[in-house]
Amino acid sequence: MIGKLTWGLAAVAFLAGAYLLVQNLSESPRPLPEGRNVGNGGGAKIILRVVEIVEVHSEGRIYRLASDNASYSIPLGRVVASGVRLSLQERGENVVASAPSASWDLNDGRIDLTKGVAVENGTGWTATAPQASVDLKSEVIMAEKARLAGPGITVEGRNLRWWWQDRTVALDSPRSSILPGRVQAPGREG
Repeated sequence: MIGKLTWGLAAVAFLAGAYLLVQNLSESPRPLPEGRNVGNGGGAKIILRVVEIVEVHSEGRIYRLASDNASYSIPLGRVVASGVRLSLQERGENVVASAPSASWDLNDGRIDLTKGVAVENGTGWTATAPQASVDLKSEVIMAEKARLAGPGITVEGRNLRWWWQDRTVALDSPRSSILPGRVQAPGREG
């Protein structure tokens, strides 16, 4: 009787061990395709799938980057991501930038959006640019060329600087189109 019980326990232990081994192998990271560049620089990298990175400051500022795929280069302190939504929360307003890719230097507080970007602030203002950068320390979005659109107005120009906390925008060489019936009345924010 004791022999049968010992063999039964051994069989259960063997099956449990095999199950744990299969679980461990199935959860190991998948190798990346050959030649795929997932980050800048050498050294160790952490590969992330469907990720959200949140940077919270004591002053209440919250910066959030959501991505389909990303990698974090440990030596450089840089996140490189694709399929990006960047949220810059200030004073109860959300400024959201959508881009095909982003490179976030966590040490310098700078996010480069080199493959184009669309930005909106939730009050009807949007900006698009073929490439841009976000300086989190100065709280400004910068682009060499940009197109702004708001209620009843579109403006195109060079050297966009959008300070989202101050709600101010500067643009060199602007060209405007105004739709008088849709422009907000003076005194209203937008």
